Amino acid sequence: MYEKMQSLIALWCESNGIELPKRQQNCRTKKYGGSCLSKDVATALIKLLCEGTPTGKKDAATAIFNLSIYQGNKARVVKAGIVAPLIQFLNDAGGGMVDEALAIMAILASHHEGRVAIGQAKPIHILVEVIRTDSPRNQENAAAAVLWSIFTGDPLQLKLAKERGAEAALQELSGNGTDRAKIKAGSILELLQTCPKTQQTLVHTALTPNYVLKSLIALWCESNGIELPKRQRNCRTKKYGGSCLSKDAAIALIKLLCEGTPTGKKDAATTIFNLSIYQGNKARAVKAGIVAPLIQFLKDTGGGMVDEALAIMAILASHQEGRVAIGQAKPIHILVEVIRTSSPRNRENAAAAVLWSLCIGDPLQLKLAKKLGSEAALQELSENGTDRAKIKAGSILELLQRMEWVDNL
Repeated sequence: MYEKMQSLIALWCESNGIELPKRQQNCRTKKYGGSCLSKDVATALIKLLCEGTPTGKKDAATAIFNLSIYQGNKARVVKAGIVAPLIQFLNDAGGGMVDEALAIMAILASHHEGRVAIGQAKPIHILVEVIRTDSPRNQENAAAAVLWSIFTGDPLQLKLAKERGAEAALQELSGNGTDRAKIKAGSILELLQTCPKTQQTLVHTALTPNYVLKSLIALWCESNGIELPKRQRNCRTKKYGGSCLSKDAAIALIKLLCEGTPTGKKDAATTIFNLSIYQGNKARAVKAGIVAPLIQFLKDTGGGMVDEALAIMAILASHQEGRVAIGQAKPIHILVEVIRTSSPRNRENAAAAVLWSLCIGDPLQLKLAKKLGSEAALQELSENGTDRAKIKAGSILELLQRMEWVDNL
């Protein structure tokens, strides 16, 4: 396979006066058969993809796909300008290159630079049409890889998908697509049903009025001799009813969470959860030290605060600082045990929110989850959990399988 790629690249470069680069030692050429993709070679392959004969285009697409399996090559081929011709192939349904374009886009979408470049090309309407009308393999690549990868990194793309009528197409795919397409279509539908700002599914619809939250905070601060901070102008207090969480208020709530009566702890947890719906408050709660007591509550299963701790961790895990702080606390073994033994709601929060958020952004957490035997627990959850837990457990299992496949290359 690599000999064919090398011959194809060499032939085209020779006919176009481009000197092949010398072998680079930092690309693991011995292990991967010379798989490092230089700028000149990437440019040559893309030109062949655009201007070659039908057979030449197919061969170039195959070479680009195989070379893009390796993470470093994804960024190189994106920088060389691969996305624009791929979008053109999708627009030209009669050109015979739709299958190849979707396969390459699916593999590039797993890389940050690939997701950004594909998103900037605004392909949502084309991908939705593919999901509606194309072959099962193309439906899977469009929904299970490209759309899902774009959506998890950019909430604005979710809004665009809603406007393009993606929900109906995805609903049909989640019932009649391939197994992988069903899982990813379900995940996208779940994202479409969450808050576009926080990407959190509402746990319940019984909202706590802001004046109740303010009264609870004021009462505790007064009883502990803490002066309430003055109103801050940068927190959109008019729009959100004073929902900004100051440093002093966050510390006060966390202290009540740790040292209060059982009722006080529950009230503090409810307040922290509701305030953390707003994105800026997640970082404030994390900086105030919320993660350590939450981990302690998870360890103390008889303390009656496991449900609340998991609910708060689930909402904090949607924020970068929350993910980092939770990951540093090394909770994987506790989360796996929750998935094995706890209630359906807790299993869903542990797997569908916290564990998924940690694993999708950090390969080291994914490896640790595998090492701690999460696969068996996730497999059982994907068969017997709530609908949301099934989808997220399936996504984590897919990440584990993909990691194992990459490690075996």
